[in-house]
Amino acid sequence: MTFTLRQCLSAEVLGTAFLLIFGTGAVVVEAGPPPEHGGVAAVFGLIIIQCLGHVSETHANPAVTVGFWAAGRFLGCRVLPYVLAQLMGAPLPGHGLDQVFGVELGLACWLILLMPRVTSSY
Repeated sequence: MTFTLRQCLSAEVLGTAFLLIFGTGAVVVEAGPPPEHGGVAAVFGLIIIQCLGHVSETHANPAVTVGFWAAGRFLGCRVLPYVLAQLMGAPLPGHGLDQVFGVELGLACWLILLMPRVTSSY
């Protein structure tokens, strides 16, 4: 089944919001000693892969979208709409924008290097 751009963007907004809400909640619930990571991994996997992945691939992160585009696995004309949809689904940071930008930039670089590798079939 082929999905429209509107459906894909809606999946990105929802996927990003759900990921941040439920993923963070799972981390808080699983934070007791000793930390259990299975529940956190299950929440992230179920939200991204099972619920919305078939609609838009649910990148849920601008770094992932840019990474797939840079690897030639995503259409350039969809990068900006996807990134805007992901930003709409994300909450506002509780720290200064300079701190958030610095941390996100570092993590995004790592994610861009990692994501195309773990999703390829070679």
